[in-house]
Amino acid sequence: MNAAADLHRRLDAIAARRRVDQHELEDLLTEGYGVALAGEAQSGRLQRRLAELVEKLDEPGVAQEARRLALQRRTVDQGVADLREKLARVRASVMVAPRTASSSS
Repeated sequence: MNAAADLHRRLDAIAARRRVDQHELEDLLTEGYGVALAGEAQSGRLQRRLAELVEKLDEPGVAQEARRLALQRRTVDQGVADLREKLARVRASVMVAPRTASSSS
């Protein structure tokens, strides 16, 4: 299972529980937002590379490379959008279990 699929699975699992530990929720959300930021950075790198290729589109193979990068960027962007949507849904819907005196350490 790839890392993104595993993250989505863990988000689904925590969302299905009635109550979760605040630290567990925060750790998972932090991980998720980190993955989303990494995806956005990757998208930016792909966009910069595409901008460089636009000037050379008439050269052999460049148009094909540009199409490949554009598809890769769309895939990354859709993955980030899906992840951010799920993170927002989980964050809004999960009820954090009340802290007890013994768990506040």
